[in-house]
Amino acid sequence: VDYFIGTIIGAETLGDDGRPTRIVWANVGCCALVWILCFFGTAFGVEVTGKITYFTMGLPIVLLFVFLGRGLTLEGHEEGIHEYIGVWDMSVLTDKPDVWSTAVT
Repeated sequence: VDYFIGTIIGAETLGDDGRPTRIVWANVGCCALVWILCFFGTAFGVEVTGKITYFTMGLPIVLLFVFLGRGLTLEGHEEGIHEYIGVWDMSVLTDKPDVWSTAVT
């Protein structure tokens, strides 16, 4: 969290009044890329919008499978899968009713 807030967002260089004192160029570049994609998506009509949609919908699915493959090749992946999926205790949901209210707040 400290890395994200301090480095990515740029809060480590805030002035005394809480205003930013520098520009985070990676954020500016990502923002420009999003604006360019939105421009091309709306300026050239349906055919370009369809191509952009194929890219923006297909790439995350491909990346999910790439990350899954990478994660399954790491050392100790069996323990991680067991802790994430293998440990299943449904009694917590009935024994502690405050879990439900905590989950929705």
